[in-house]
Amino acid sequence: MAAQRDMQDRRKHRRFPVKKGAFIDNGTKSGMITDISEGGLTFRYVDRKAWNGESKQLTIVFDGDDFQLDNIPCRTISDFFAPNDQPEKSAVIRRHGIQFGKLTQGQQERLRHFIRKYTDPGFGERQLAYT
Repeated sequence: MAAQRDMQDRRKHRRFPVKKGAFIDNGTKSGMITDISEGGLTFRYVDRKAWNGESKQLTIVFDGDDFQLDNIPCRTISDFFAPNDQPEKSAVIRRHGIQFGKLTQGQQERLRHFIRKYTDPGFGERQLAYT
């Protein structure tokens, strides 16, 4: 419990679970966004071992919509094995945490728009988490 409280103390922004259809691409990995805040995001991806290096930028898109937010500066905070809820367990699923770098004002506005439109609006009222 104390470890969870310490993590919350370090986080500055409330996290929201993202609706299905939101993805990132950072040039080396692509994956499904699971949660997002104004400070960063988490996504799940299939580990393909062949990827080289880490990109310092990413793109957020929402499938079936015209939303796209490009050239977001970022850095990796965490990357670890995630439970695989698929029937075929041969794929290795990882959970990747990203912290955003300095965003332009336009990027900040588009990010806020994304959070308003593509996240669960009631989540913040029921449970508070921070990034």
